[in-house]
Amino acid sequence: MSPRRPQSVTTGSQACRDNSIRPDRNTSSLNYANAPVRYRPPAMVSSEFGPSPPHHDATRPTTSAASLKCDAPTSTSKSKCGVDGELDSSQSSHGRIASNHPTAPSPVSLSLPPGPAITRSPEPSSINDIMRSHSRDRLYVPPIQWMTRHLDLLGCQFVPDETPRPADDRHRQDKALDLPAQRALCLLADDLLCPSTTEFKTAMVRLHLERHSIIHQGSHLPFRFGSCPVVRLYTDGVFSLSATDSAIPVMAYLDLEAVRLRRNASVKVSHGNRPNPPVARLRQKIQRLLNPSKEAEDPYIAAVLIALAQCRRHNGHEAAATSQDEEASPETAIRSKVCLLARPSGIQGLYFYMAHFSPAFLDRLDMPSRYFPSSTIMISYYRIFPSCP
Repeated sequence: MSPRRPQSVTTGSQACRDNSIRPDRNTSSLNYANAPVRYRPPAMVSSEFGPSPPHHDATRPTTSAASLKCDAPTSTSKSKCGVDGELDSSQSSHGRIASNHPTAPSPVSLSLPPGPAITRSPEPSSINDIMRSHSRDRLYVPPIQWMTRHLDLLGCQFVPDETPRPADDRHRQDKALDLPAQRALCLLADDLLCPSTTEFKTAMVRLHLERHSIIHQGSHLPFRFGSCPVVRLYTDGVFSLSATDSAIPVMAYLDLEAVRLRRNASVKVSHGNRPNPPVARLRQKIQRLLNPSKEAEDPYIAAVLIALAQCRRHNGHEAAATSQDEEASPETAIRSKVCLLARPSGIQGLYFYMAHFSPAFLDRLDMPSRYFPSSTIMISYYRIFPSCP
């Protein structure tokens, strides 16, 4: 009589090969009644609802209650849960038991995943609501690519000022700005008549303004949207009334020919490695659409004036007015007055711009999802002719 061979344990994969698990023809699922059961260790997970009970298995010896220790988590002691050891918090979600170690991390409390972020819809007539209403238009673009459409939606308008000005006019209606007299600006226009490069004329403007205590501070201005700078605007000069680093800019200078060149360079259309005439014509078409019909009313001028007003406000110049805006009406609220000097490309002379920005208008840019009633911002400008009497 031959000895009996030891019975081998059939694994799940072997059982499938031996057809021990066969699909039930009556149902679409498999019949796992004869499948062997694998042992899984009990998962002791510490959660906010307390430790989960251990899963007992008949094929494994039951752990005694003395060896099982589980302390409820308190605010002063660490949570300890495991079999003859502490449960590692980094592995608690997998049900693994870690051995004792001196530096055990704090347990991780399992909770429901956070829900979706609650976003508040923008108020009607706010800037974000305007951009949603005109989603088919290209509104969220750099200010160098602004068009007249942007100024209409923001509530800005250029107004030519044909009022004759005396030679000693210094705009004394605002004591905070001591601008050059009209005669001094006319003399500057005379100096710019001489043929020279753009860089030389820009240096001449800076030198002329410094003679009247208007100090050059730099060439860039931060444009803010949502209370943070989003883009830097390039100018041909930013000026203030003080030589200190913390001086507040009050005036800017632009060469409109340089602005046109920078705008054309900002239009980028991929044409590959070889020349592509259709793509080149498309790029020229976009450039013609971006360039304003009237050079004196370039939307980039309005963007620089807005950036000047934002700098004056965020640097503390309008801090006293901010607390009074809620009680004051839009007509009586303190406004930020800024100026800009521009040199046209095709004609002689200069353009002088002036604008008063209300706190409500600046609040619309700082908080674009809220609506602040604001009147239309009038940007007045006039031409300075050379050889002024």
